[in-house]
Amino acid sequence: MKAKDKICEVAKELFFKYGIKKVSVTDILEKSGVSKMTFYRSYSNKEDLIIYILEDLNAKAMLEYKSMVEKDITFKDKLIELIALKIKFSKSFSKEFLLELMQLYTNNDNLIGRLSEMKNEGQALFIQEILKAKANGEVNEDLSVAFIIAMIEHFQTFIEDEKNLSLFNSTEELIANTMHLFCFGLSGISK
Repeated sequence: MKAKDKICEVAKELFFKYGIKKVSVTDILEKSGVSKMTFYRSYSNKEDLIIYILEDLNAKAMLEYKSMVEKDITFKDKLIELIALKIKFSKSFSKEFLLELMQLYTNNDNLIGRLSEMKNEGQALFIQEILKAKANGEVNEDLSVAFIIAMIEHFQTFIEDEKNLSLFNSTEELIANTMHLFCFGLSGISK
């Protein structure tokens, strides 16, 4: 494993377990066995490493998402798989990591820009799936795509709100509840 990859894996493990604030570059170096010089050749600082980690997670999620949407299954089944995919990725990190990410970097234009680009990439693919599902009669044709996307953004804001995170035992549980409500409503019918 390359030094850069080792740093990334160790940092993910530490950040996801303890949060961002509690983990220093020194902690990452000690656990990975990599020198300070090697770290700074790969990443300019801890923030740069966090962006790299988020981009790596996004790339992996997008590969799985693209593979899922290419399947010849109903839109409802794709939503169920999307829920499972979101839950799988939410298991990767702790509530503390998500909270600190939102708190520490809400005023960081570089990180906000990258997160926005990642969100837009996934959203563009999802819009294509909504349009296909509307054409097939699987999604109510009276619902506008803009409204569906606005609701998704509303749910995303809900997920990122610290007081809502505190209602659940884990990020995974919060995302599962939110996605089920969005996809299947209060009836909970997902079969």
